[in-house]
Amino acid sequence: MFFIASTVIIVTTLTITCACAVPFGQISSNYFISERLLRAISIDRMYKLTFISADILFLYRIGYTMRKALSSSSSNQNNNVQKEIQDLIQSNGFQLIMFSFLMMFRERPMIVSLIPIFIYASYQWMTIVYKQLHASSEDVKDMKSKLVTKAFLKMQSQMVNALFASALIEIGLFPVILIEAIQKKQMGKTFAYVMWLRTRYSCKDNTVFRIKFAGSYPTSFYHREAWTVLNVKMFKPVTSRVIVLQKVSDGISNWFTKQRN
Repeated sequence: MFFIASTVIIVTTLTITCACAVPFGQISSNYFISERLLRAISIDRMYKLTFISADILFLYRIGYTMRKALSSSSSNQNNNVQKEIQDLIQSNGFQLIMFSFLMMFRERPMIVSLIPIFIYASYQWMTIVYKQLHASSEDVKDMKSKLVTKAFLKMQSQMVNALFASALIEIGLFPVILIEAIQKKQMGKTFAYVMWLRTRYSCKDNTVFRIKFAGSYPTSFYHREAWTVLNVKMFKPVTSRVIVLQKVSDGISNWFTKQRN
């Protein structure tokens, strides 16, 4: 299931990216693919399919965790279930389901929002391939094993940078959502996204799908680092020159970074 769903996420994201870069007519003429077929497989459908595939995996993990908690001894069952529910609400899986709902039902697809999901799916896919290859291959020194191992280790060494980029993109989507909300005079989704970013800032989970983050750093680490970089590079040089802006900035920062109970 994880291999199939992560493959779907990777393929649909790459297809959407190519479709946005190259007109359907040019793809049809160059690769002898029916333009009618290309239009039937619309960007909007693939966009939603990407999020749905990710949500299936997140829900599977949530269901598995809850089943494990319910199968525990009856004396501790209530405590275990309550703890698991609290942990699940604060988990990457639950938070990314909320993210997918905020992004999936937009009037126009926001293609950039697929990148965090694509990053997680790529690491999940490569982890499965790496483990299956080494489990089934009698000679782990053959060319295919060496290439997969090299790619896997390279990805692992860059995981911190990839997750940091993912956090930056999640934060960077906010100005786009805000501008769109101001134009349409619909601030509800903007407020919902701000509250979602707060949950990411305090998220202690360091797993997604069935993989663990490099260095065991939680999601909150990457979001805090991303906000620090944005503050130093973008906000502070501007707000530090105007006292009023500095006070407003400090107030927003204190509210945003306040630990949630």
